[in-house]
Amino acid sequence: MGDRVDMRRYAPGDPPRLILWKVYARTRKLMVRVPERAVVTQPRTCAYLVAGPGDENCASLMRSVIERDLLGQGWRFGADGSTEPTGHREEALRMLARSGNPEVKSGHGLESFLGQAHADGFGSCLVVVPPRLGPWSDKVAAAIRNARIGLTVLSAAPPAGQSQAQSWEKLLMYEPEGFLDPPDRLFAPLRRSGVSFLLYDHHRGRVFPDYQFGKA
Repeated sequence: MGDRVDMRRYAPGDPPRLILWKVYARTRKLMVRVPERAVVTQPRTCAYLVAGPGDENCASLMRSVIERDLLGQGWRFGADGSTEPTGHREEALRMLARSGNPEVKSGHGLESFLGQAHADGFGSCLVVVPPRLGPWSDKVAAAIRNARIGLTVLSAAPPAGQSQAQSWEKLLMYEPEGFLDPPDRLFAPLRRSGVSFLLYDHHRGRVFPDYQFGKA
């Protein structure tokens, strides 16, 4: 059985052997065959929001990701406070809202979410965590150690009123004031080979990659 094929309009320079003459005879449109897009081989992306103190901008960032379809086709979303994941935008937004309830157990759902995502063929996951260490840290660290898909861990600064308008320069120089933990301390329990770490500065719209944290 031959390779599956797709087709597109003929363009100058296309080899004549690729022209679909039967299609031309039927439609009078000159088409050429191309390998079918391997949709099933494209790694799908999922995302999970870990709830915790100061996570307002984390949730806001995740809302933007969902509303703008930045996870790509076939995405999946999970969050603390919800037992089942979803691939539907409206339900994902409701899950974001539920994650802010005071009784939500922070970090408890991530490991099962990642296990199911791997079983269902997802290739990578964006894990959004609070900007301060808390009860979630040990649960999330265990989930990351056991994960079998690619992970990117991201956190976002809390609203300025909670962090006393603290700048990321102070974080990178290890001069945190009040609410936020320094990046190296925040991510230290989560480190594992192959995991990427990012910090998002909501006020500047900038992402700081892992290699900038605490480097002279």
